[in-house]
Amino acid sequence: MVAAVAPVDYAKLLFRTEPFSKMASARRFQLLSEARFASFSLGDYIFKKGEPPTDVFILLGGKVCVLGEMPGADEPVVLGEYGPGSCVGWDAALAGACGVEAIAEGDIFGLLVAAPSFIEIARFDVALRDSFLGKPSRSEVWWAVLSELRRHDISLGKAARIVEKIAPVCTTRDWPEEESVIQAKKSYLWVVSGGEGVVPGRLWDEPGGVLWARLIGIPIDQFERAIKEQEIVHESPAPPLPVMKPVAETSPVVAIPAPPKATSASRPSLARRIAKGTVLLLIVLTAVIAGLCGWASRQPIIERVASDGRLIFSGDAHELSASVTGKLMESRIRPGMRVSKGAVLAIIQPPKDETKAKMLADTLARAKSQIDFCERVLAGNLGRLTDAPESIAGNVRDLGFLKSEYRVSSAINAGKPDAPGLSQEERARVNLHFDRLKADHSARMDVAQQDSSVKREDLADAEDALREAREELRVQTAAAASLVAGRSDDSKEEAASAQRALAVYKRVVTQRQDTVARIRKEIASIRVAPAVVPVAATTNLEKLETGIRDAEKQIRLFSASVRVLSVETEIAIEQLNADAAPRQITAIHPGLVTEAASFAPDSPVSETTVLGKLVTRQAWRIECPEQAVHHMKPGQDFTIVGANAKVVAQYAAALPGSGKNKARIQHDASDDDWRDGAAIRFEAMVVTGNLLESWLSQFNSFRQ
Repeated sequence: MVAAVAPVDYAKLLFRTEPFSKMASARRFQLLSEARFASFSLGDYIFKKGEPPTDVFILLGGKVCVLGEMPGADEPVVLGEYGPGSCVGWDAALAGACGVEAIAEGDIFGLLVAAPSFIEIARFDVALRDSFLGKPSRSEVWWAVLSELRRHDISLGKAARIVEKIAPVCTTRDWPEEESVIQAKKSYLWVVSGGEGVVPGRLWDEPGGVLWARLIGIPIDQFERAIKEQEIVHESPAPPLPVMKPVAETSPVVAIPAPPKATSASRPSLARRIAKGTVLLLIVLTAVIAGLCGWASRQPIIERVASDGRLIFSGDAHELSASVTGKLMESRIRPGMRVSKGAVLAIIQPPKDETKAKMLADTLARAKSQIDFCERVLAGNLGRLTDAPESIAGNVRDLGFLKSEYRVSSAINAGKPDAPGLSQEERARVNLHFDRLKADHSARMDVAQQDSSVKREDLADAEDALREAREELRVQTAAAASLVAGRSDDSKEEAASAQRALAVYKRVVTQRQDTVARIRKEIASIRVAPAVVPVAATTNLEKLETGIRDAEKQIRLFSASVRVLSVETEIAIEQLNADAAPRQITAIHPGLVTEAASFAPDSPVSETTVLGKLVTRQAWRIECPEQAVHHMKPGQDFTIVGANAKVVAQYAAALPGSGKNKARIQHDASDDDWRDGAAIRFEAMVVTGNLLESWLSQFNSFRQ
């Protein structure tokens, strides 16, 4: 499969291709927004082999052959060949059928639409539903029959023939819209072809949870008959033809008695013998004369008959109207002019609605400008916001802002103030951000240094105080030891007092040690400066990406709607130009122009303006003396010769003057010779009698 960028006029192609040209505008707009252009070469597979199609291919140019793998068949079965205006793959996608292949039979192009989207649109659009979903496709019948044969463990070796017989009588219904029809047709097997919440190929039993189902109805009796026909093997020879016995022909036998032997007493006389010979001679002469008369009566006498006459025409008069409102540019109608059907009689220039033409031209220019603007925006060139159409100006503004924020945030996250693709303003924002981070870091370092200096001074004071406390503790410890060594009662009391003071000094030393340790920890924490980290979070980038996609989607939808408007406007302009193009007024009937109106060039005319009158010459006859044609028979050929000796007609279809002649006369005479009442000479070869009649006529003349 070779995907390609959609041409600018692919919407126009769809608009002019049936049945998509009959779609509702809203549905067509929805279909265009879901479609993407694709083209293929000879032998390319439209869909992946071995998998149910996920897309529907709307063919706009070329031819596609659809094949199906039939179990038991050596080669794939041809399920159909399709041309422009066809949709390939929707039925296989609906049924989830594997083994269906669509192959390009040459260079083809069209639109790919996701199968669920196409089926959803086709179900609710009248034009697409009638053209595609209104009857079961060959692929659906193929899948349904195979499923039913498998259910009954019937051999699939001759399934192709069964499908061939069953396909023309199968039907389809949708559930739940046609539930009553499905329940009423009990003589059908209803097999699921596809839907929502169903398993394709199963018998329909109205399971729960089904939102929509497309069912294929197979007539039970015809299905069983088709199966039985494939199981019958014709092995008995044809019965022999009956032998026809000839019938013997019999003829009556007449017994002729043998003549008696002549005797002298029975011999005939000479007179009788002479009479008998005379009679026999008369009989022979009569037979010869009768045969000669019969032969003479069958010998026709053909003579040429010629007579002067004239042509008589008859026909209806028709007014030659302008038929169009506008200016008469040229008139070819002249009195006495003979015209044939389709001859150009006049040329008229219809008026052009300049106001409408300007409005359509402005609309088309504005639509193309908006389409170009949307394409530039989607390509990343936002341009000037003042050029944006009012309806998407907000989306363009949001898209520009979101893309700018995304570039800035990405550069900040990457820590690259010199990242490519940044504008000067965006680069200044990134640099400002990093400058602020550096300034903040520097301020923190200054504060840390100040805090560290103060803490170090505090640490020095604390360490001095600790040393003093330790020294005092050492002195007091030595004094307490000397007092303990004394034996007097006073020494004992002083020693006890010294021990209590010593405990106090120990607590002081401990406290001052804790103070030194705390200050040292504070100094250590001040020494670790915070690192510079980006402030733009990953979640923020994801939100920006979502916002960019939403804004681009709105711009694409607007571009698709304007593209449809552009196509419709171009068609309206073409229609307006076609309506204003010069019109040729042609003759509907052949005939003779008897009148012609006089118009000056550029004269205004309306649809009812009469340009002239035409008398048709479809019926004609010859007027000549009766004695010239009384020997002619219907269907006999004859010749008409014009006054200028040119042949104007031959091979008439009936007798002249009979009123039954419907043949047109082919002539090469001038218009003056070819008119009502034109002088002609009629010639024909006719049978004037036979040889016997001529002999009798001569005999009568001799007698007289």
